[in-house]
Amino acid sequence: MSTKALTALKAIGLLDANNNPCDLSTITDGRLRSLLTYYYNDRSRAFNGELEALRRPDSFSGFVSSISAVNAAFSLLPSFLVYGHLIADDPLYRISVPEQEISRVQKQAMGINKQQGIDRSEILNKLQYFSLLAPLIEAELLAVLPLHYLHLPPKELPLFASEDSFRSEVPQHIHDFVHSKAIIEPVILDKDTGSLIIPHKSCATGSRAICISFPDDQKYAANIYFYQEMRGLGVEPESGHIRVSMEWKPDTDLPKDIFDAWVYQSINRTIIQRLRSVASEFRLAQSLGHLYITESAFESSLLSQSGAKSPPVHTAVEFLQANETMIPIQSPQQVLAIREKNPLLFDRFQAQLLSVSEQLHGLEEPEFTEKAKRLFQTEIQPQIDEISNAAASIITSTVKGSLWALGGIALAIISGSSIPFVPALLYGTASGLTETYSSVSEYMKKRKQPEFVWSQLKKK
Repeated sequence: MSTKALTALKAIGLLDANNNPCDLSTITDGRLRSLLTYYYNDRSRAFNGELEALRRPDSFSGFVSSISAVNAAFSLLPSFLVYGHLIADDPLYRISVPEQEISRVQKQAMGINKQQGIDRSEILNKLQYFSLLAPLIEAELLAVLPLHYLHLPPKELPLFASEDSFRSEVPQHIHDFVHSKAIIEPVILDKDTGSLIIPHKSCATGSRAICISFPDDQKYAANIYFYQEMRGLGVEPESGHIRVSMEWKPDTDLPKDIFDAWVYQSINRTIIQRLRSVASEFRLAQSLGHLYITESAFESSLLSQSGAKSPPVHTAVEFLQANETMIPIQSPQQVLAIREKNPLLFDRFQAQLLSVSEQLHGLEEPEFTEKAKRLFQTEIQPQIDEISNAAASIITSTVKGSLWALGGIALAIISGSSIPFVPALLYGTASGLTETYSSVSEYMKKRKQPEFVWSQLKKK
């Protein structure tokens, strides 16, 4: 299993020998930037090796999406009472990615201000993530990988063009769903500060900068687009690169027909990129024997657009809604104690989740809802109570802070063997659309494990 992140952070002095964050106030900005750059390069080089070193788990394990799930240390703790092993994104790697020169120049030309200095509070927060979860990493229950490496932008700016605004690259059933859900908001440049402002619930018509988002999705999944007028300046004979000039006119509204066409194309590009990103993480999760986990209701609905009849996503989510069953979890040490002292209880709970999943196979509404609620009360709740009692017996001091729902990031299981749910490996990374399966059952015949877990982290 992987402890390379901890090793790297100790090597550069950002964590001490006991996994405690260093005093960042003693490090100059220049030195801190160098350490982050070193960390980024080291983690990037080691990524493939870390993947090869990970062994496939023999238990119910999860892969927390870096695209659509909040990767917070305390929110992850309850999930270790459900999953045998978890893979999560490296939060420090994400903020260590160097800004590309082309991005820096473009922002400067547009008057967009880059934050001055280093946000030490953000860096400290990421280091505390490792400090808190270090016992679980060292116990080989959690692998923290630089998943953002899968989504790094290209070093050279690509130019995309399509005669039909990329309509042909999006299947009809997905196209209609996405366009019916897209939220378009204007993006305004504050010329005094150089900051971008998104006035939510405002009309974006005519704006030359827009934000595209979707309901019940993660806020950081939103995409910002700028309408810039481009003029070709020639082609570099040796490299074949095209030289262009680009101009953004934020104070001049676009004509409605041009604005509408631009928005339509931008929505298509957004969903194509989103599905490619999800596909890359899903493939990785699949290859490592883990279940792909998302906490985005939109993403779950998107992936279910296969034409197969299935219960509504919210119905599936309600299945393992354990919000009223609270377990006091104080630390990773407590999680380890519960699992080490009650291994049979932990294994039985995992097996029961899969068993219930099988019993819901092929059911439609209202039978699905009725049986799901009955199975939760008769099969799942008793075992939750057992785990709660086990947790209570281990606590030796007064509980401080919040109580955590056992559900954690496992509030609902959605698998091909229980609920028709599309794996949606819809896009290849190079050529856009690849083959899609006509139904989940056809795909799942090729799989022995559930493929998806829909989850909604209960935030405290």
